[in-house]
Amino acid sequence: MDDRQTGIDENVERVAAELRESVRALNHLTAGPPGLTRPSTVYTALGSLTEAAYGLAQASEQFDRFLDAELSAGRLGHDRGEKDLVPAMLRAHDALAEAGERTSELSNSFARAQVALNAIRPRTADADVASQISREVEAAAVDQPRPTVTEAPAAGADFPVGIDDALRAGRVGQDSPDKHPDQRSQGSRRTP
Repeated sequence: MDDRQTGIDENVERVAAELRESVRALNHLTAGPPGLTRPSTVYTALGSLTEAAYGLAQASEQFDRFLDAELSAGRLGHDRGEKDLVPAMLRAHDALAEAGERTSELSNSFARAQVALNAIRPRTADADVASQISREVEAAAVDQPRPTVTEAPAAGADFPVGIDDALRAGRVGQDSPDKHPDQRSQGSRRTP
C-alpha cells in the first residue's frame, strides 16, 4: 500500500468521524434551549439529511464492493487465524446491504417529511387576522344569492356599420354607406 492509498484511508476515517461529530452537534443544537425558532430551518435541515442518508446508502454499497474485491483478490486475513473468511464476510455483506436499505428508507422518510412541511410557516398576528377576514368574506358570500347572468341582445340594427361594410371600407369608423350623403361628411369636416 503506498502513501497515497494510506492518505485516502485516513481521509475516509476522518470524514466518518466528522460526520459523527456533526450529528452530535446537530442533536445538541436542536435539543434547546434556545433550540429551533423557525419551521423553515427544519425544512432546510431535512433536505440536507435526505441527501446525507442517501449518501450513506451509497457509502455502504461502496464499502461492500471494496471488501468483496479484497476477498476475491486474496488480500484479507483473520486476526484469530480462521482460514475461511467467507462466513464473516457474508455477515458483513448482509449487514452493509441492510444498512444501505435502511438509509435509503431513512432518506425517503426525511424527503417525505420535508414535502409535508413545504406549506408550514410560523403563525403571525397579521396572518391570523387576514385568515379570519377571508373566512368571514367566504361565509358572507355563501349566504348571498348569486346574481343571474342575462344575455345581451346581439348587435344588429342599432349598430351603425355592418362588419362587412367596415371591412370593405378599409377602416373602422369610416363614413357608413347607410348614411345620407349630407350626414356622411358632417362628422369628418374640420373647422378652421
